[in-house]
Parts: sequence; C-alpha cells; structure tokens
Amino acid sequence: MCISVGVGIYYAVVDKLKNNDQETKEPNTSTENYLMGGRSMHFVPVALSLLTTFISGKTLLGLPGEIFDRGMVFLVYFFMSIPSFIISCVFFVPIFYHLGVTSIYEYLEMRFHSVLIRKICAAVFVLNTLVYMGGVVYGPAVAINSVTVMPTHWAIILVEPLAPCTQQ
Repeated sequence: MCISVGVGIYYAVVDKLKNNDQETKEPNTSTENYLMGGRSMHFVPVALSLLTTFISGKTLLGLPGEIFDRGMVFLVYFFMSIPSFIISCVFFVPIFYHLGVTSIYEYLEMRFHSVLIRKICAAVFVLNTLVYMGGVVYGPAVAINSVTVMPTHWAIILVEPLAPCTQQ
C-alpha cells in the first residue's frame, strides 16, 4: 500500500511541477484527469492501484483461516486468476480502451441504448459494495475488540477510514 500511495504522491508532485512550468497557473482538475489519470499513466501504477483495492482486513484475516480449514485447495483460486487476467487483458480491455468508456456501466448504456440498464447495474453494484464494506469493516473491528479492551463500535469507527474502497 505504501508503494501505491508513493506512486500517487509522485504523480501529484510531477503534475504540480508541470503545471507550475506552464504559462497558465490554472490546476488541471478535470474529471477525466482525476478518474482516468489523463489516460497517460503506465500500466504498473494502475495495476498496483487495482491490487490494493482487493486487499482488505477481511482478506488478511480470512485467508489464513480458509487455508487452515480447507487446505491448499484455495490455491486453485490464485492459479486460475492468472488465465482470467490474461483473457481480460487480451479480449475485454482493448474493447473498452478503444471505445473510450470509463466503466462497464457506460459500455452497457452504449451497447443496449438504455440509461435504465446502466442505472440498475450501478445501483446493484453500490448495494453489493455497501454489504461487502460492512464485512470488510466489521471483521478487523472484531479482531481489534478481541485483543484490546476497546468496544466493537469504537473499533468500527477506528477501522472504517482505513478500509480500502472497492473499485468499480
């Protein structure tokens, strides 16, 4: 996570210095630059950013227990992730990149010509993320509660800002 934060700080400083060198002192704050990094970032920082969104307290606390309970069968998940990432990179990412879409919801609207489908899928994602984040925050809070005298509700307040946001 420190590497990912460091990459973000590096690009913020580089962008700030670049803006200071330009004739206009106006900062570059467009939504496109904020959400997509100006479409000029190398794939390594983007990949690290995506990786940090999948690692949470739930993963760190649950994975050892899962492996202890079920054995090394869980490695199948990790080994099958490699072909799935390759398939995604070869078939899906180029389509989205050439269309210039920023999310799967924008693609669904373009594909089916329906704003309603886009909104329904986005709403389902938001609902899923809210339920998921509840588990991500509650798991480490219970762990903190069991090793300290801190009440669970205070541990939730402590853990909540540290929980990573999931990617869209």
